[in-house]
Amino acid sequence: MRWVVCCSSRLSVSEQTTLIRMVLQSLLCLGSTLILVAHTAPCLALTTTTNNRGRRQVEAAGVDYPTYSEVPPGLSFSCSDKIPGYYADPEAQCQVWHWCVPGGPLYSFLCPNQTLFNQVLRVCDWWFNVECSTSPDYYNINDDLYKIPDDDAPLGRDLLGEESIGEEVVQHQEQNDLQKEQNLQQVKQDLKQEQQQDLQQEQQQDLQQEQQQDLQQEQQQDLQQEQQDIQQEQQQELQLQELQQDPQQQLTEEI
Repeated sequence: MRWVVCCSSRLSVSEQTTLIRMVLQSLLCLGSTLILVAHTAPCLALTTTTNNRGRRQVEAAGVDYPTYSEVPPGLSFSCSDKIPGYYADPEAQCQVWHWCVPGGPLYSFLCPNQTLFNQVLRVCDWWFNVECSTSPDYYNINDDLYKIPDDDAPLGRDLLGEESIGEEVVQHQEQNDLQKEQNLQQVKQDLKQEQQQDLQQEQQQDLQQEQQQDLQQEQQQDLQQEQQDIQQEQQQELQLQELQQDPQQQLTEEI
């Protein structure tokens, strides 16, 4: 997995710490080790892209989710009109996310394979949990990222932000759960349909094989019958010749 920084700049210690934290947050799985990222998503391996008959399964790389080996060049995303924060890039199908640092620098990263940047949770999440096209609707969640409290309370970050943002997070999570359940049901339905198709194909192959065997057997029977008919005709001709020779032989003997 390659992590690509699009712009180089001298970072302060605090910025370096934040950068390292965000990079680690973007990892869901490393080998067989589960990294907890704001939630405890299981480290499950998705199905293969093709089955043993060559048909495409769901979760096909580059079809159901994008697969970039590096941040695509020429992305139009810019921090000039945005507040500091973390942003999914719909232009890169949300596999790329950007960090707009206070002061102007822009850093770009790739999410791990099979994951996209979830703008609501601000972490890389499974591709089927992310509706990339709606990501810009939640850019305002970054408003709380560098918020400084007005009172004398200790500085800290409110993970949910304002109440409206918290409601959006809950609603989005419910939508994600529903979408995930629908995706799982679709996977089961596709697998069941594929199994039925495989069974029908096997039955059709068996039927064709039986028909071919019947045809071969019928041809063999026809050939045997034809040979028997030929032998019978030859025997009849031989008998006829014998009958024709008997009167001549008898006449010769009488003379």
